[in-house]
Amino acid sequence: MKKIFLLIVFMFSAVLSAQTAKITFSGTVLNSIDKTPVEFASIVILETKSRAFSDRYGKFKIEISEPGEYTVIVNSDGLKYIQKKIKVTSDYNETFLLEPLSISGSALTITAKKEKQTISRRTMTQEDMKETPASFGDSISALTSLPGVERTDGFFGPLQIRGADASFNRYYIDGMPIDNPMHMLGLHSVISNDLMEEIDLYSSSFPVNFGDANAAIININTIDTVDKFSGVVDISLLSSALLLKMPIKKYEMVDGEMQKVNTGYTILSGRIGYLSLILPRLAELFGNESPFVADYGDYQIKTKYYFNKKHAVRLLAIGAKDKTAVNTESLVDVEEGDDPLMTDLQMSNDTSFNNIGLYYDYKSGKITNTLFSFVSVSNNRTFLYSGSADAPQWLKDFEINNTPYIVSVKDDLSFEWWKNISSLDIGLGYTYYYFTVDGKSLVVDNYSEPFNPYDDISTRDYSKNVANQIVNGYADNRIKIGGLKLNTGVRSDYLKRTGQATFDPRIMTSYTFASDTTVSYAGGRYSSFFQVNPMIFQSMPYLSEASDDVEPTVAYHNALGVEQLYKLLTFSVEGYYNIFTNEPVYFSREVDGVMRYGETTGRAVTYGTEIMIRKDRQEKSNGVFGWMSYTYNISRYKSGISDPLYADAYWDKYKTSDAQRDHALKLVAGYRLGKHTFSGRFQLLSGDYYTPIVGSEKQTLLPSGTIRYGEEYSTDINSKQLPFNHRLDLRYSYLSSYSWGNVKWYIEVIDAYGLFVERELFEDWKYNEPYSDSNPSMYKEKGFPIPNFGVEIKF
Repeated sequence: MKKIFLLIVFMFSAVLSAQTAKITFSGTVLNSIDKTPVEFASIVILETKSRAFSDRYGKFKIEISEPGEYTVIVNSDGLKYIQKKIKVTSDYNETFLLEPLSISGSALTITAKKEKQTISRRTMTQEDMKETPASFGDSISALTSLPGVERTDGFFGPLQIRGADASFNRYYIDGMPIDNPMHMLGLHSVISNDLMEEIDLYSSSFPVNFGDANAAIININTIDTVDKFSGVVDISLLSSALLLKMPIKKYEMVDGEMQKVNTGYTILSGRIGYLSLILPRLAELFGNESPFVADYGDYQIKTKYYFNKKHAVRLLAIGAKDKTAVNTESLVDVEEGDDPLMTDLQMSNDTSFNNIGLYYDYKSGKITNTLFSFVSVSNNRTFLYSGSADAPQWLKDFEINNTPYIVSVKDDLSFEWWKNISSLDIGLGYTYYYFTVDGKSLVVDNYSEPFNPYDDISTRDYSKNVANQIVNGYADNRIKIGGLKLNTGVRSDYLKRTGQATFDPRIMTSYTFASDTTVSYAGGRYSSFFQVNPMIFQSMPYLSEASDDVEPTVAYHNALGVEQLYKLLTFSVEGYYNIFTNEPVYFSREVDGVMRYGETTGRAVTYGTEIMIRKDRQEKSNGVFGWMSYTYNISRYKSGISDPLYADAYWDKYKTSDAQRDHALKLVAGYRLGKHTFSGRFQLLSGDYYTPIVGSEKQTLLPSGTIRYGEEYSTDINSKQLPFNHRLDLRYSYLSSYSWGNVKWYIEVIDAYGLFVERELFEDWKYNEPYSDSNPSMYKEKGFPIPNFGVEIKF
């Protein structure tokens, strides 16, 4: 702990020196179009690393220690920033007029961004995403560096946030939901980094405009300004990506002259992965043959056209395709103790989706409105086959293909009804879901331990077309009086299939003191219908036809936090307590010729604390940047099923959840020096919980007569825990600038010292031996540094 403390002091000592104020630099920030005050504009003096924010009248004040020439940057969302030199000899006052991001003759567009809550929200900019080590330069992977964010399978898998079920997170891009946000294994997101402006992560307690989620919201905002033709090419070890930005221009009469002006833009981007080329070469280095096939790609198209000052249309199209296959027949070296049923196994999973969204934007004075419609078509095919003569029938006869079709239309209206005090957001939407599934479903016939591959699982033919419809609406009133902010809202969703309607009140309030200290609270009720959750449908398609005998899943979120700003330093502490009710408990059993597919009796509780210190720097400036965070998380779960056919030993009391991560310390630090950027990430995490093996059962495989010992797990679920683990990731990039653009070379090493650290990973069970003191044994393995390198070319 002493070393960590010294490291923190070293990182932030440069910004903690106090200075005696002698000169006052004050001013006002106004919108250049209507001369209205710009609230919460950022005013930064680079030389002194001082920062202030304008109040609701657009006014600000910064103390300067001595006369001199200073560089001032004034910036606000949706407006062009100003950077200028000022010479100060005594108290100084100036008015800054910020222009809209897009001004093109008569086609004037102001990008309207709602003021965002600070509590339970973390934001990563495009530069943050790219310079975070161990993320492969990817946006969603970079989020794992934030407090409270883990992956379900360590380095891979979907995001698990604040100990909640990952299937109840929702992802959005420009307001359009994405049901498959990541490529296979979670190596890359399906959206180009260079298309993103920033990502807002709402860990819990999110606003009412987001629905159909109980856990967290990941909201991606894309860039909305293209002034000239430009592009980005990124070629790395795993994939290659291309993005092109093209303005739409036309001739207009401006000040008595015909001029070519911007009236919109088009952005095209795409990525192709080539792991199927890389994995076999890597396997050959170790004298093995790779059993994996992994290919993926994606595309994005965004176009916008401004009709005039008030009206614009946008189109956003995104899509992705993944193919993953495993063939264990190619593994010639089968280790002693491996499961004989898995020695000749073929598995494949093919997924794809295409989303198209059309937006109509209107802005006039204090009124903004967006009418939005989207269509989504996705497909998920899973195939499983064993060539072993001993394999049970369900391993030889499983294939399922499901396709969700989604059509939605919604309208979002925002207007200021009390000048400079209060505004109201209103939304109304309708969504039609048509889910189709064809193939086999796995049915668990026996839930007792140990697992018997012949008697416990079977398959049933399953073919269904299920339609669901949801109507939803929300209202959110936002009040700002001085440092006080109060958002009170309500959301309601109605599922036609069941006739059920939700009523979810939510609140967010904060107060910012003159010392730049903000105290915030957010909470409320958060409901969702799992019948229309595409992530659940991919694995449990039969739940889409559940009737009114099951209740919607409901969560109650509470978050309380304090944030302190000091120049470019931000310190925050946040506590949360979330309750989840009516969670689906999955099981399958045939009763009197009717399949029964689970109940909504699950219940979970998660609570914890997040502490974060963040050091920012001005874009493209030299200096230290990064953050350190500590998260304490407790996550408990109980199934609530009392039926002895399905109940576990903890059906009526809470157990430790698979998602619990007691302690997580993360340190991300970087330093930019001219063309060079060095960054690193260190994480120290408490170990995963697991259910220990306590016995075995002798099983005879047919027709070979091979003896297999099936493992029996303890009824004391998640009663043991692996030791703490730690990892260091490093990244270096070099930027060269030219008249036509720039070139950035980068290299990163994941698990830099892994070869010197042996980690306990899981209990290793040998299927050719009965339970004993030596079986199972703890599987230990040293890490292996994973390199990634590439080049990014901007023109």
